[in-house]
Amino acid sequence: MCIVIFFFFQAEDGIRDRSPSRGLGDVYKRQVYGTPKLAAVGVPTQYAEENGYSVRDIDMTNWFTYYRTGEPAARAKVVLDADKKLVGATVLSAHADELINYFTEAINNKDGYQAIRDRLYAYPTPASDLEYFF
Repeated sequence: MCIVIFFFFQAEDGIRDRSPSRGLGDVYKRQVYGTPKLAAVGVPTQYAEENGYSVRDIDMTNWFTYYRTGEPAARAKVVLDADKKLVGATVLSAHADELINYFTEAINNKDGYQAIRDRLYAYPTPASDLEYFF
């Protein structure tokens, strides 16, 4: 597996206020553009592990969405609160930039498993895999 990182781009530079023009609320995203891409949003996994959140480490390499395109690496760590609502995520894959946007929306909407499962997305796409992160 070859991982090449080109540069770092921080989509948001810190905690944001709830200004309606940005819609990000108190969530900020971080992203690394390279091969594969790396992106994170919400509660960082290290903080989550130290403070009692549930953290799931998921290898997505063999999921059809990633397997069909021959991705050498596809992983995600998702952070769930006590109510099993998504509060953070870190993604390493060629689709990390797209997937992190779905996670940001779910965090801002305080979506749980049921809300995400009830949405219908085209398959196979990163969005169609959202229900498997819970």
